[in-house]
Amino acid sequence: MIGQGFSQTTTATTENTATTAAAKSGKDEKKQFIESLNLTKEQKVKFQQWGKNGKSEKNKIAADSSLNAGQKKDKIKELRKSQKAKLKEILTPEQFTQYESAQKKEAKSEE
Repeated sequence: MIGQGFSQTTTATTENTATTAAAKSGKDEKKQFIESLNLTKEQKVKFQQWGKNGKSEKNKIAADSSLNAGQKKDKIKELRKSQKAKLKEILTPEQFTQYESAQKKEAKSEE
């Protein structure tokens, strides 16, 4: 019994460590990518605010119990479209192209 509990705890700890490492790796990659955009100080501030606002809006949609799954999906699609338009105002055309290329690569790797 004692050994079995320890084994389960060890497995859970190992899984949590792997998940944490993957999340940290993803954050590091994201940070490196953002640095590669060579944003100005003003762009960095706007970019960070853009990301926070988008995440906040997405969370509001997800938490809205008055919407069904299809409505939530539609709202999130609208949000992405709106966020994309706002991002175009923040980034230069070259930076935006670089951003979109990275997004497409990420989407393909998630498939």
